Amino acid sequence: MKTSSATDLYYSLWYYSLHRSSIGLRMQQHRRRRATPKTAEDCFGEVLRELRKDLGVTQEDLEFKSGYHPTYIGQLERGQKSPSLRAIMRIAGALNAQGSELIRRVETHLGLAHVRSRLPKVP
Repeated sequence: MKTSSATDLYYSLWYYSLHRSSIGLRMQQHRRRRATPKTAEDCFGEVLRELRKDLGVTQEDLEFKSGYHPTYIGQLERGQKSPSLRAIMRIAGALNAQGSELIRRVETHLGLAHVRSRLPKVP
């Protein structure tokens, strides 16, 4: 039987039983959060933030150079929005990078580098 540590427990005022319900103080275990798999949007946001910080560019500079609204840039970096091809190219241009470099880094974060090696070579 698993023993619980003090950090896994919280207090609940409601205690229900099969025979009656009553109000009392009872310790219950916290529900575990499920680990959500990383999405492409999450990885793009991480790559965008890393590249921007490595180049010493602020969000405000990126917003001005790319022409996108500050809220949109923030949403991209948090993985809440999925960028279009046009957005990827404009943001890459604002960072003096290539769009393919951003995508390559996203693939690396996702662990999809092996997928690229199986694709047919384009002359």
